[in-house]
Amino acid sequence: MSMSHFLTLEDVRDFCYVYAKARLDFNEPIPFFDTRYSEKLEAVLASPQTCVEGKLVHSSMSRQAAIQNKKTPVT
Repeated sequence: MSMSHFLTLEDVRDFCYVYAKARLDFNEPIPFFDTRYSEKLEAVLASPQTCVEGKLVHSSMSRQAAIQNKKTPVT
């Protein structure tokens, strides 16, 4: 069984910065990453890492992605 690699807060921060640079207007300021809803983001990132008796609850990448999708609020 291969080991899972999970997204980190730094991965999300870096992705958001690159996305904002590409998508925001030239004169529009990029919001600080620290202005996010920190508890919610950390909870979403931790969900796929849930273990019971030393085994991942969401054992495949597709299941881990699905739980990420369910936890992500739509605004």
